Formats: sequence, structure tokens, C-alpha cells
Amino acid sequence: MNEHTTTPLEVLHRHGLLDEIDRYFATHIATLDLEAGPALALAAALVSQRTLAGDVCIDLADEDLIKPYRQILGDILPTLPKWLKDLRQSPVVAQPGNYRPLVLDEAGRLYLYRYWALEQRVAAAIRARAENAPFVIDETTLASSLNKLFPADTPARDQRTAAMIAARRPLSIISGGPGTGKTATAIRILTLLQQLEPKRPLRVALTAPTGKAAARLRDALTNANPSHDRLPFAELTETATLHRLLGFRANGRPAAGADQPLTHDVVLVDEASMIDLNLMATLLEALPEHTRLILLGDPDQLASVEAGAVLSDLCAGMVKPTKGRATDHNSAAPSLDSCVTVLRHNWRFSKSSGIGQLAGAINAGDADRALAYLDDAQMPDIVFRPCPNSATLTTLIEQHAISRFEPCLDSTVNHVSVADQFARHLELRLLTAHRQGPTGSGALNQQIEHGLRSRGLIRQTGPNYPGRPIMIERNDYHLGLYNGDFGIVLGEGDTQRVCVLGHDGAPRYFYPSRLPQNQTAFAMTVHKSQGSQFTTVILILPLYPSPLLSRQLLYTAVTRATNTVEIWGSETLLATAIETPARRSSGLADVLRP
Repeated sequence: MNEHTTTPLEVLHRHGLLDEIDRYFATHIATLDLEAGPALALAAALVSQRTLAGDVCIDLADEDLIKPYRQILGDILPTLPKWLKDLRQSPVVAQPGNYRPLVLDEAGRLYLYRYWALEQRVAAAIRARAENAPFVIDETTLASSLNKLFPADTPARDQRTAAMIAARRPLSIISGGPGTGKTATAIRILTLLQQLEPKRPLRVALTAPTGKAAARLRDALTNANPSHDRLPFAELTETATLHRLLGFRANGRPAAGADQPLTHDVVLVDEASMIDLNLMATLLEALPEHTRLILLGDPDQLASVEAGAVLSDLCAGMVKPTKGRATDHNSAAPSLDSCVTVLRHNWRFSKSSGIGQLAGAINAGDADRALAYLDDAQMPDIVFRPCPNSATLTTLIEQHAISRFEPCLDSTVNHVSVADQFARHLELRLLTAHRQGPTGSGALNQQIEHGLRSRGLIRQTGPNYPGRPIMIERNDYHLGLYNGDFGIVLGEGDTQRVCVLGHDGAPRYFYPSRLPQNQTAFAMTVHKSQGSQFTTVILILPLYPSPLLSRQLLYTAVTRATNTVEIWGSETLLATAIETPARRSSGLADVLRP
């Protein structure tokens, strides 16, 4: 059938640019305005497709984004002026503020109404917190505590600035890459806030989008304040995922909200780059005015799987980041830029660190510099291994991966402590862009299991065996298990259990049959690795070009490692990924700008 005898939606679907759900939605929208031309159906299909891909809206004025569709449809796709005119004349499309299925703003961004409303709710709540008058605090106590916790003559001066903001403002955003001390700063900020409120222990919530990141916050608090010198707020500190903190139920609705707000004095959120637009809106609406919200995150990492890149938008929406010196935030006019601190000094990676320099080159989009680092023998902590095909990948796994997983499954695995077993599993992780395909996490896990079986380390034929690492893929609110939680299979037969470390660090045991959906986790996607750290990371690139390969994906993968990074793949694909920033269409940054 000639393409011009079919509908534009069918043509785009045949080329793989639209899913069935996009076609169905667009067809339904078109029935609401029978006089509309193809402009409405095409716009509805594209905004559906982009929202499912993680965008909050589609920027119709972005020619780079629209180009693939225009190349296929040609003149069927209207020019931008006509497209916008036709949409604004449709009763299905509203100007911002009106209730219609679609919303078109002045900049040419088209939203599904739900996401436009979510963006407005987040913007209003952020502005309210950013513009509220500072808290009234004892300035003498503040100055004394700052001098003890954040000496002004050390590299901690931007951390000191972050602490001043957190003390005075109901909103504090602490931005920085791995190793810049975000978590350490936040824990000392809690100490500072308690010293400002000496008459009662603070109620603190330590939270993150994943259980792993929330547990790391709790560990940081415990290590910073041993039991013999525990701060008063430690006993009233709750550690939970954001979903658990907000009381999300099986129907997907949270218990916490404007009518039933959280009761904490401070809510400290780590890995804020992973928070999607809907989750951020829910969190903000559940916070009373007196609750301090402290967001920690790296806006250069991958954004959430769901729609939105909220932390990146918040940092882009500020006038200027606060950094480098302790300005007087008490006298500064309340605004979003006075709530954001960028931490620059890196405490983990020295200037000679290969990992640190590679991450910097990737973040700067400098492919030539990144490849030069990988080829530099003076940087032994970063390694590049060419991997042009599946046969090479199999060989590399046999030679450089299987033996390094043997300690996780050796014959003494049941005779070491649970803590040591979890530590073994943090020594190495294979990361990849995809779940499916020859370089997907599923295929990689199968290859590793096959290699371990061939060496006699896996003796059972079923899916579970002693030492098997698993990652939870679906929330189970009844069991208290959440997407991203990590566990290890222990024992055999009737005594077999899966051990998952709770948010308090204590082991919890479950029958394997009771677990929600999970997968083997010798290898995982880069998205799933966020909030975790491993001694060595092996990043396996796809064998062919992929839309998932981006600068942010590479940066996130590389910065999961503490000691060594290996990248297996094609130099060409690696360079292309470094030069390709991931983009999320959103209007939040513009709405937040004064």
C-alpha cells in the first residue's frame, strides 16, 4: 500500500515512531474535533509518544525534535506557524489555565493537561518555599556552629554556604557530582539544625527514590554519630523510600497530602535527580510550611524513568548558583537562586584520578579528551576494551568478568557474615543501557550464570541458587519491598531464603516465592544502578546505535565506580554518546525564572 493512501498516524507507526497507545489516543482526540485537520491528530500522537518517553511536553518549535517526523511525512506535517494556529483554534486545545485535554503555551509547548497541571503545582510550591521569609533563628548560635562544623578556611566553604541556606530557608537544594560531599554536608546540616533547636529532638526523614539510596543516608548518619555520641534527632529519624514515606498504597494513591501532611521538621531527600514530576508534586503538597526540605542531587545524571527532569529544571531555573563563599543569605531577597548551592570541591577523586577526569570530559561533551584519557597508561583506573560483536563480548565476559564473581558464590558463601556477603556483591557490577538484546541486562546475566554453572559454582537448575543476587523490580507495599531493593539468595531447599537489608541496615528474610517481580543482578541497567556505588564498574555499550545512549547515561555509569571503570564497546558509539546530551522537554525552568 502506498504511504500516501494511509493516514499519517499509520505511516509513523510503520516507521516505529508511534506505538499503538499513541495512535489510539490521537484517534480519540480527533473525534472530539471532527473539523480539525491532521494537525490535531498528529500533535496528540506526538505529545503522547514524548510523554511516555519521559518528556513533560513536546516542544513543537524544536526542529531537531520534529525533524524525524517531518522527514517521513513531508508536507503532510504543517509548518510551525500553521500548526500552532490550527491547534489554537481547536476546542480540544486550551491556553494555559483552561481545562481541555491538551494545553498549548505561548512558547509552542504542547502538554497533556495532567502534566501541565503537575508542572504548575510543582512550580507554585517551589516558588512559595523559595520566596517565603527566612526562619527566625539565633544568629549567634548559627555563627558558632558553622565555625565548628564548616571551617571557613577549608575547601568546605561551599558546604558552609549550603548549611547557611538550609538553616534559614524552607527549601535548600545542594547540587554536585559524586564525591563532592553532598551527603556528608547534609548530615552535618542536621547537626547544625539540632543545635539551633536545643530544646527538643528534631523529627527527621531521610528519604530517596530507591531503598538503596535511603539506606546509604541512614549509614552516613550512623557512621557520623556513633551510638556513644548519638545526636537527639537520631532516635526520631525515619529512613524510607519516598513512596513509603508518602504512604503510597496498592491503588497508587498516597496517604500523605495537603489534608494529611507529614509531621517531620526536616525532610532530607537524596538522589533527587531521580524524582519525576508527579512524585515531586506529591512530596511538596505533603510538606507543611514549617518543614525544611533539603534536596541533594546531581542534575547531570540520568533523569527519572517517568516524565520530568525536576532537579535539572530547578537548577536551570535559578538566576545564578550560590557557590564558593558564604554570602549573607539572611539579607538576600528570597528567590530560587538563593536556595541553591553547587558543591565544586571533589573529596573522592583527586585531580589525577582517571575516573574523575573521564567523568568531567564526558560531562563537558568532549569525546576527544575522554578517549585520550581511556588510552592513557598513566590512568590505570579507567580501561577501554574494544567490543565489536557478540562473540567478542562473550570472550570478554569469560576472561574479565566470570572469575570476579566467583567470590560471591564460592563454597564458603554460607559461612561468612551477611554483611560480608553483601560487600562481595558490591565489588563488581556490569552496567548496560538496555534490558533486552545481546548487550541487555537479561542476556548478560544469563551469560554470567552459564559461566558460573560451567565452573561448578551453580549446582541448582531452578531460578534460585545460593549467592544469587536479585533486584526487586516492583513495589510490594505489604512486604515493604520496593523497586531497586537488592537481595541475596541464601541456603538451599526448604531453608532457602532471600536476604534484603532493611532501611535500618538489619537483614530481612523472605521466601523466594513471596518476592515481587525481580531479576538476577550481576548486570543491571544504568538506570537501575542510580543511588548505588560499586568498587568496579564495567559499562557495556550496545553493539549498534541506540537512542538510549547519551552523555548523561555514560556519566551516571562512570560515576557509580569508586576504584575502577571499564568500558567495553565501539569508540565510535562512545564518542557519539558523549556528544549526545539527553533532552527532556519541559517548561518548568522557564516558569521558575523571574
